[in-house]
Amino acid sequence: MQALSDACCVSEVGTEVGFSMYLLDIGSGFPGSEDSKLKSEEITSVINPVLDKYFPPDSGERIIAEPGRYYVASAFTLAVNIIAKKKKNGMEGTDLLG
Repeated sequence: MQALSDACCVSEVGTEVGFSMYLLDIGSGFPGSEDSKLKSEEITSVINPVLDKYFPPDSGERIIAEPGRYYVASAFTLAVNIIAKKKKNGMEGTDLLG
């Protein structure tokens, strides 16, 4: 995983020039539904060994991720029955703007 290797190099350079490199945010984009092609378990099985290689526990760097979609995707699934529809200005449709 080139991005994590690059992050390690940036961390080393930052430390060399006097910065306190203590946090790595690996971002977001984790799948949120069970039917996604890529499963969270598959992602972590690839990412974790690479993180251990470049940012071992004794490195002192804290690693965070932003798995928001993973936690909330199912909370926004909605199923409804349409029981009526309204004609507006003599036209049918779903034009909500006007």
